[in-house]
Amino acid sequence: MKVLHVAAECATLASTGGLGEVIAALPAAQRALGLDAAIVLPRYRALSETVRDGPVVAVTQAAGRPYALVKTPVDPPGAPVYLLDMPEFFDRDGDPYRDADGVEHPDNTLRFARYAEAVARLVAVDPNFAVDIVHLHDWHAAAAAAWLRALQWHGRSVLTIHNLAFHGAFGRNGFDGLGLDDAFWDAARYAGDERRASCMGLGIACSDAVTAVSPRYAEEIQTPAFGCGLDPQLGQRAEAGALVGVLNGIDEQSWDPRSDRTLVHRYGLGDVVDGKRANGRALAEELKLTQDDRPLIAFVGRLTTQKGVDVLAAALPELLALPVRIVAVGVGDADLTQALQEHARRAPAQFAFCPVFDPPLVRRVLAAADAVLVPSRFEPCGLVQMYAQRYGALPVVRRVGGLADTVVDVDAAPASATGIVFDDDDTGGLLAAVRRFLRLAADVDEVTRVRRKAMTATFGWQTSAARYRQLYDAVRNSAGNPKPSTENSMSKTDKPTPGREQDRGPGARKVELERRLDANARLERQHAGDGRAEDAGKADAEAAAAERRRREKEAAKEDAKLDEGLEESFPASDPPALTTPVRTGG
Repeated sequence: MKVLHVAAECATLASTGGLGEVIAALPAAQRALGLDAAIVLPRYRALSETVRDGPVVAVTQAAGRPYALVKTPVDPPGAPVYLLDMPEFFDRDGDPYRDADGVEHPDNTLRFARYAEAVARLVAVDPNFAVDIVHLHDWHAAAAAAWLRALQWHGRSVLTIHNLAFHGAFGRNGFDGLGLDDAFWDAARYAGDERRASCMGLGIACSDAVTAVSPRYAEEIQTPAFGCGLDPQLGQRAEAGALVGVLNGIDEQSWDPRSDRTLVHRYGLGDVVDGKRANGRALAEELKLTQDDRPLIAFVGRLTTQKGVDVLAAALPELLALPVRIVAVGVGDADLTQALQEHARRAPAQFAFCPVFDPPLVRRVLAAADAVLVPSRFEPCGLVQMYAQRYGALPVVRRVGGLADTVVDVDAAPASATGIVFDDDDTGGLLAAVRRFLRLAADVDEVTRVRRKAMTATFGWQTSAARYRQLYDAVRNSAGNPKPSTENSMSKTDKPTPGREQDRGPGARKVELERRLDANARLERQHAGDGRAEDAGKADAEAAAAERRRREKEAAKEDAKLDEGLEESFPASDPPALTTPVRTGG
């Protein structure tokens, strides 16, 4: 089975966080299971020349313009990597989303919408680049699902939601610039909002299956509290059996204190007490904290309100009144950075703040820490709580998303406990959780037992990769039974009709994929494009659409004000024509 992962990030190549780590690990784990998995990314300027320079293997297009697909000569993630060369969108300084000064590109939605279209046209049109499954990751790739539908592609698409807080939103003018049929606008709109839609909405409506990165998060995003305006659409997909949670994994060989060369003292289950004590002394010396036996508590992550850093900052005066030492490592919001710096200035021997992105330091902190705080307001999956458990640092987490799926509370299930889980989203909730940890830490034998239990928890990618394979099988067998791909191509005969509702047959059942993936359960599709104008005989519908566009364009000034308030702006028209030819190499 051929699988193409479409994303904006991949660790070791171009990454800003957890999404990149997933893309670097999941395809390689799938290849170990026998799947022919590959990755496509934009060809960013920041990529090294070794990665950027490779042969052109295909040419695709978006908005009528040609773009080259480059095969990288190396594959650091352990899977083939292709780069889509779209210079007017991605040949820029900075990271995937921001310029060199850290300012987000104002045309981010347009950049990735065009990228998604180009990938979809490549897969749907080029017989030498045929795949069975296109796996789309987050809003940056989500719009490809709509294009695959519009192009009547014969394969199947899966959208994974890594963080629903980001959508790639646009107004009506932005949608008109995409070139999709009006039916896709209706499918992608926010519930109750006639004037806003998003790339994520397109992916949710048009993908054959939708996944979230943890089972609990898949449930949460169906509610108004976590659904970000897309909960009605997600609820409909769940009712159809087409929304499922698949927990992310981690690289357990890399995150292993027995072999981690960044540590002063490597350790395992048998010497975890001595190992953490030695690493704790070294870290205290490095960060100029007091050398004593008080528990060391850490925070590692982005400094945002999503991660609950505002709650942590507000709680610090009371936390520092407890018999603890605290270390915080991370970058992010300027106000939160300033607040943590002020606390570190007031109590330098008890609280160390490191406003850096430093992966080796993170490993040293986890090896030294007795506990790790994760007070997130929402957490689709989370990785730090898994890393912490591998290193015997007990996670103290809020009961949300993947945190609730991966940490067992010490009071709720003492025999299998791996940490502390709390509910309240405020300083009182965090303080109460830390006090519970301190009571546990006072019993050396019990806290050591819980540490060892946490260190034996399994979070490897093998489990996640197997779940995705079951999902792919279920999706492929759910309707139409498409022919499998050959070595180089997939048959383009007998294309499905634009509305795949016809593929299911009258006896198709709605099935809960979470419980029956291994039975190749049928997915019920919700194709919002049914009934769109498909031929010239539907003149009335086309005339109505034209009239609506006319009215919208008369209100262009008002629409522009709307778009200014969105998370990214989306120009109402195409960018200027290219003045240089599409590059075919370095």
